[in-house]
Amino acid sequence: MAFPNAVDPTMTVLRLEREGRVVGVVNWFATHGTSLTNRNTLISGDNKGYAAYHWESREPALVTAFAQSNSGDMSPNVPDATQGPTGDEIENTRIIGDRQYDAARELAGSTGVELAGGLDSRLSNVSLSRLDVAAEFTGDGRPHQTGRAVLGAAFAAGTKEERGPRYFGEGVEANRLLNACCGMAFRMRPILSDAHRPKAMLIPVGRLGWVADVLPVQLVRIGPLVLIALAQEVTIVSGLRLRRAVADVLAEPIEHVLVQGYANDYAGYVTTPQEYDAQRYEGGHTMFGRWQLPAYVQEVTRLARDMLAGQPSESLSRSPTSGQPRPARRRNDEPYRCTGMGRQPNESYGAGDVVDVEFALTGDGGPLLPSYLLIQRRDGEHWTTVARDSDWDVTIEWRQRVAQARWRIPADMRGEFRLAYVDTDKPTPTQSFTVG
Repeated sequence: MAFPNAVDPTMTVLRLEREGRVVGVVNWFATHGTSLTNRNTLISGDNKGYAAYHWESREPALVTAFAQSNSGDMSPNVPDATQGPTGDEIENTRIIGDRQYDAARELAGSTGVELAGGLDSRLSNVSLSRLDVAAEFTGDGRPHQTGRAVLGAAFAAGTKEERGPRYFGEGVEANRLLNACCGMAFRMRPILSDAHRPKAMLIPVGRLGWVADVLPVQLVRIGPLVLIALAQEVTIVSGLRLRRAVADVLAEPIEHVLVQGYANDYAGYVTTPQEYDAQRYEGGHTMFGRWQLPAYVQEVTRLARDMLAGQPSESLSRSPTSGQPRPARRRNDEPYRCTGMGRQPNESYGAGDVVDVEFALTGDGGPLLPSYLLIQRRDGEHWTTVARDSDWDVTIEWRQRVAQARWRIPADMRGEFRLAYVDTDKPTPTQSFTVG
């Protein structure tokens, strides 16, 4: 078995050097960004975002990226995908992020293989809604066809991490009424049956226009390192099959071929046909049907052969972008303005305490800003910013025209501080307070 413990423990680090100094690190490791639950209301990069933040905070001159790989069935919530190491989702995010940081930093400091051979890439826009899949790739010796995107009832059932409505379930026997209806549809339309059986079909997201039918399939080669960029969450065995296909064509060790998930678009999951048949959450979220993975194996093989031959790759559909994109909608052109304080900080705090203040706001919208909250320390006659809302110990939450700001004071902070809310003009500060 390729994965005897049902996990993919592989971590790959690309180290970027300039004049003998490490200036960047890209890390690939398969795990979901679901240390934070669906009850979290704060914008956050989850465990991978924390890993990058943690490293860059210690080495400000370094740029790090914790990228995703074949994480479709890899949960950070150990040991049984129901809950993280603790009962606190914020602490779980930090712990899982720290573990990725620790492993990546150790790899980045070890002796590696220098990448040589130049850059190459192939990109093809492929219509997944009714793609013919040759018998060479299906595993049963017969040609098949993918189907238009449909979400299954197993998707609505959710996972161990977060369950969905109780009237949906995982597994082929869990949704009997819907299965009966789908059975009738499958008998009437054999093409639909071949593509989607045994999925209990729930929402025809392709027909509704909720998901793109045309998706980018891309190979990126950096010397011997090859990335398979797909718009889905790929399970570890699906990833293994994709990697083997590309590695065989390009005559590279499979260790040099990685899946880069969540790339260029998003369209659910990719499972093996066997995983699809089980109709767990991942199979219900594999929208283009049972033959979706064989279709992708076929397409990445085609791109790899083109790359090997040095020829361009054909798109099997027109570009997924038609016409001009619609501008983003805004509720109102009136920007948010800070009109004063709703709650001031205490006069003094100790390390580990939480400063909790409120800023009163007016307006219904406003521009995106790099930071909305600054933590500033007095430095003589000036105030120096020591943290902002992107830092792990700082949060800001908007509700009913109030910005609630919190700062958990790190152990190494001492002196006189203030919090300042940033709108389109100069920051609005709180009264100052001491930390000692």
